Amino acid sequence: MPAINRSKSRTFPQILTAGLVAFAALVSWHAPTRLSAEPPRPFPLPNGGMNPQQFFDRMFGADLPEDLQQLKDIEVSAKDEQRFGRAAAQAYLDDLRKRNVRVTSVGKDAEYLKRLVDRVRPQMRNHQRYRVIDVQVALSDDTDARCFPGGTIVFHQGLLDFALSEAALVGVIGHELSHLDNGHQLINIKRMKLAQQTMNNPSSVTPDRFFQVGSSWLRAFTRPFQPEDETQADHDGITWAYRLGYDGRAMADLFLRLHERDKDKPGMVMPAFLRSHPFHIDRYRALQARHQELSQAEPNDNLYIGRQNLHLRLTRDQRVFAQ
Repeated sequence: MPAINRSKSRTFPQILTAGLVAFAALVSWHAPTRLSAEPPRPFPLPNGGMNPQQFFDRMFGADLPEDLQQLKDIEVSAKDEQRFGRAAAQAYLDDLRKRNVRVTSVGKDAEYLKRLVDRVRPQMRNHQRYRVIDVQVALSDDTDARCFPGGTIVFHQGLLDFALSEAALVGVIGHELSHLDNGHQLINIKRMKLAQQTMNNPSSVTPDRFFQVGSSWLRAFTRPFQPEDETQADHDGITWAYRLGYDGRAMADLFLRLHERDKDKPGMVMPAFLRSHPFHIDRYRALQARHQELSQAEPNDNLYIGRQNLHLRLTRDQRVFAQ
């Protein structure tokens, strides 16, 4: 019975803080970056002239400038990031297993991916923060990869088969590591910390402030990733692959093939403000343009593709093939 009494005596801020902790893990589980099916084209918004971000702000409330600055200034320790990331990754892995998808960190595919991750990781600006990347392989046909805070990446086997070359796969790995490097997944943890700071000072919690905190969390849940995050990750992915001597056009071609595969698939029509990823064809074009920039600024006539490397699961540093 003492536990029940203590529970009843908890303050509202304490109760809210506990809820936010659980909610942050839930959002992180649903929010990891992914490479998957072509998102459907958005339907026209009923207001006609309002852009998607304005519509989103009208529905959920815009972040106040002081909140944006506070979010920018909040530090997330590596320990906190790992704690949330482990919970989010475990929830996702458990969900895969419930769907009878086996997940493994050993075997030829896993070892191949680990070697490639180790090759790309030094390109990160914050590589010292992520000294060890936990690589998991989901034995499914999905062309998907998911990255979690703290340094866990789950690659689906179908992605390895679809990539066609080591160069394309290195670009995807760079994309996933870029999310870690740029702290894209830390925004929800920062929102939680900002909410904690607000609720730990009950005298400052006005009705307007309470609504603002709630709107901030609706944003985290409804739009956990934003297209600009994916664009930045694509930019880093192809840049790092190029600087490691790989032909970045292989990564661009991967998105072209995804577009061709998925363009006629029926799907739910989704408004632009709820989409987290740009369209595959737009990503292909952006990557082609970035390759042109790199080839002009840093010419390299000996770019590597590595189709046989991927087929045999032998990295380029283990064996070099003609292409």
